[in-house]
Amino acid sequence: VKSDLPLIQDDDVFSHMIDEILSYDAEFVQLMPQLASAPRPVDVLSTNTELITRWIDVEHKHARLSMDTLIQSVEHWAQACSDRLASDFLELIQITTRRCRVLDAPTRLRFYHQQLRAIDDFQMRLTDVYRETNRTGGILITTDIQIITDFKDLRHSKQGWALDLFIVQNIEQKLNKMNK
Repeated sequence: VKSDLPLIQDDDVFSHMIDEILSYDAEFVQLMPQLASAPRPVDVLSTNTELITRWIDVEHKHARLSMDTLIQSVEHWAQACSDRLASDFLELIQITTRRCRVLDAPTRLRFYHQQLRAIDDFQMRLTDVYRETNRTGGILITTDIQIITDFKDLRHSKQGWALDLFIVQNIEQKLNKMNK
């Protein structure tokens, strides 16, 4: 895997391989907790900066594709689902958080920054939808309210993430002090 992973060109295959490594790593630690400090399958990823950068890029690409799918989905703009758009997008973003949990603090921080960029992109897309709705003269009060609600949900989530970033940065500082 260590030699093959950098050679994989297709993003979907690469992402699947990441999933397999993470899954195998979780099973490994669950079956043999005493080996958690030994070399693990996830080390193939965490020790290669190029793979981490590619993984972050693939996660961001998938987040943008998911964002487009959600925004274009008619059901998310139905009045009954007005609060679902932002929460569904944030749930997709949380998948990345769960996937990168086993990595070291500095690497997780890079993933958090990617996730915040994705949320910013989502806010821009919502702004575009709002402007387009109003530009065409089809001012839809329900759409405006839904967008405002989604912005409120995103703002609330980003405040929580700021706390997480603060915690990760503190962990990173402590690790740096310990390594000196």
